[in-house]
Amino acid sequence: MDDKFLTIPDDLMGIIAVALLLLAVSFLYLYIRQKKHTIKASLQAQYDNERVSSFSAYSPDALIRVDANEQVSLWTGQAEQMFQFRSDEAIGKVLHELIIPANTRELYSQELPALLTKTNPPPFKRLQLEVQRRDGSTFPIEATVLLLKLHDHHEFNIIIRDLGEQQAAQDKVIEQKQWLSAQQLALNEHAIVSITDAKGNITYVNDKFESISQYSKEELIGANHRLLKSHYHSAEFFITLWDTISNGQVWHGDIQNKAKDGSLYWVKSTIAPLVNTAGEAEQYIAIRTDISHIKKLETKLQYANQQLANNLQKTEQEKSYFELLFDKSGYGTAMVIDDHFLNFNAKLAEMMGYQSADEIPDHILDFSPTYQPDGELSLEKAHKIIELAIKHGSQRVEWLQNKTDGSTFWCDVLVTRLNNAPHPLLHIVWRDISVEKKLTEDNQRITNEAIKANQAKSEFLSSMSHELRTPMNSILGFAQLLAADEDEPLSDNQRESLDYILSSGQHLLKLINNVLELATIESGKLILSLEPVHINGISQDVINLLKPLANEANINIQLKADSDVLILADYTKLKQVIINLVSNAVKYNKNGGQVSIDWQASEDKQLHFTVSDTGIGISERNKKYVFAAFNRLNNANSQIEGSGIGLVVTKNLVEMMGGRIGFDSTENIGSSFWLTFPITNSVDSVDSVDSVDSVDSVDSVDSVDSVDSSSTKKKVLYIEDNVVNQLYVEGVFELHEEYQLDVVESAELGWDYAMQHDIDLILMDINLPGMSGKELTKKLRQTDIYKNKPILAFSASAMKHDIESSKGLFDVYLTKPIQMDELMAAIRQYI
Repeated sequence: MDDKFLTIPDDLMGIIAVALLLLAVSFLYLYIRQKKHTIKASLQAQYDNERVSSFSAYSPDALIRVDANEQVSLWTGQAEQMFQFRSDEAIGKVLHELIIPANTRELYSQELPALLTKTNPPPFKRLQLEVQRRDGSTFPIEATVLLLKLHDHHEFNIIIRDLGEQQAAQDKVIEQKQWLSAQQLALNEHAIVSITDAKGNITYVNDKFESISQYSKEELIGANHRLLKSHYHSAEFFITLWDTISNGQVWHGDIQNKAKDGSLYWVKSTIAPLVNTAGEAEQYIAIRTDISHIKKLETKLQYANQQLANNLQKTEQEKSYFELLFDKSGYGTAMVIDDHFLNFNAKLAEMMGYQSADEIPDHILDFSPTYQPDGELSLEKAHKIIELAIKHGSQRVEWLQNKTDGSTFWCDVLVTRLNNAPHPLLHIVWRDISVEKKLTEDNQRITNEAIKANQAKSEFLSSMSHELRTPMNSILGFAQLLAADEDEPLSDNQRESLDYILSSGQHLLKLINNVLELATIESGKLILSLEPVHINGISQDVINLLKPLANEANINIQLKADSDVLILADYTKLKQVIINLVSNAVKYNKNGGQVSIDWQASEDKQLHFTVSDTGIGISERNKKYVFAAFNRLNNANSQIEGSGIGLVVTKNLVEMMGGRIGFDSTENIGSSFWLTFPITNSVDSVDSVDSVDSVDSVDSVDSVDSVDSSSTKKKVLYIEDNVVNQLYVEGVFELHEEYQLDVVESAELGWDYAMQHDIDLILMDINLPGMSGKELTKKLRQTDIYKNKPILAFSASAMKHDIESSKGLFDVYLTKPIQMDELMAAIRQYI
């Protein structure tokens, strides 16, 4: 072959060379790109593994990775613990077939594929569902599904949180809150808690604080703790306290406080400041415990220790404390093991009646009777006491002992365990309490007798009230009927005589009321209802009430004060006090004289109230008898009416309401009686007592317009066994044609009549033969007809306890005797 056919042109060789070079470059590029992808995939896998390892190390949640077909490719250690499948058992399995219960498997099998079909699937999806463990048990989870788009496929990272553990944690939080609430409740139940602001003003108190201080929350909130100051502690004490807490430190100590009623009590206090971010105290919380009983015991203990120290000084210096206590004690003392004496002092032998210590038997029960007074065998009871002493350290019991002469006596026996040996050593002390027992029994007997006497006195007062008021009702009632009789009018002489009867009857009634009230006060039966009272208003009421009396005597009553003050008192009793003082000032004045009422408020929050007159005054010799019962000084034979006990009752009432009373007087110039009461700023009622409305004076009943006579007559049933009272009430109603009165004489007849007729109002006597008025009223109140109809008590039983016992039963409680106008005014209130 010719060489020219083997020759390649140079330009073709260049093209071939370039082609080969491009081919080599292409292969090199593909190799580098593949290598780069391999390295990137390796690094990504390493990064993913590190993230998974970090997630597994710090998260309590399980991480599972699956492909688009839900085949597991990653199963962390948390997943192994949660589902009880090892990683090699789970990888390659279809996830929903592995962990979804069969009954819901089909429902959840489409959850992941559905994400792939969406154009813009969300970056994650959160599911809550029930899954199962390897053992078939189920539990709730929250699954967060993250969709990962890789270069050639999709994967899902699923983070699973066990909601059962989360619920358990929440339950734990709830349990902790309940525990804290219980702690708070226990604190409020057993501790005295208060919170103050930075200035020491109270912003919160619990119920225990109210109870022990006797102040209400309304009185305490906004007040300072100085409200409770007892003046026991020095100023330096409180300066130290305040310096401690204002510097952010906790203060501990004991404080004596004073309650609202003036009683003293001790508290162990812990006061802690609550500071802000700047370290400044904004509030102080104080937790206190009542230690009054401990302080009393400490006082007794200090006294006992002082006594013991005094006794020790009298003994010989070489004797030890134990020898002195054991041998020289005033009590019988012994050391005992297993019911047998180890040793004992001479006092024990003396107490039991032995001449010497050698004569005492060996067993501790040899000088006890077979049975104790409660019927229990001495041996059995003693062993119970010893067992309790061994268990608790000591035990005390009252024990009946025998003496050698056969007599018995009571001892206070204290058994104390001295060690914890299998057969412990016991220290037993006998103290003779026969005298104390006798005194206790005597005191109990005297107390019982006093209670019986007091009850008898109350019964006597109630009986006397009824027995005195019943005839007074007839005297005053029929006298009024005679005065009101227009058909047979009285002559001038008869009317004058009748006026004397009425005046004397009213005076006698006032005397009866004063005597009974004084007896009630002395027996401790009087109940007051303290409330804030405006002194200006009550003074005006008294002046309006007594002006007719003053005008008749040509006496001018003047109210000097123009301010008003609020004091705490029983309104009715305070009015009674002022009426008595003003009426005395009128009665014992001179013709054309003056009576002045005035008051001032002092800086120490005390009201000084005075009633002054220009009357006859009181001599120096008689001043000491002013507040003595049944002493009218030199006026016993004068024309001025009086019982001699009005000022005694007044003084008692004032002092019971927390006030004081006194007077200044100059004979033939005049007298000035004064009262002092603490001023109050509160308008809340204190110690108020609900009671049945009672009518015993005309100003206690509101006036009511007369019933139209053209209307149908109102039917009134009067149940009364006393014929005289029947006649009186019938006479009263004859003057009032708008009413129809029917009268029956017993509760049984009253029941029958009320059931057979339509009655508008019942006037009820209390002390009826057979069934009482109260019993009948209770029976009537149980019926639909008379549940709400007016039933008025009308009785001569006018004691406070009589009225209080009818509380809530009658609409009003009328006491005999009663003025006709008062009776009809009370009835018109209801019909």
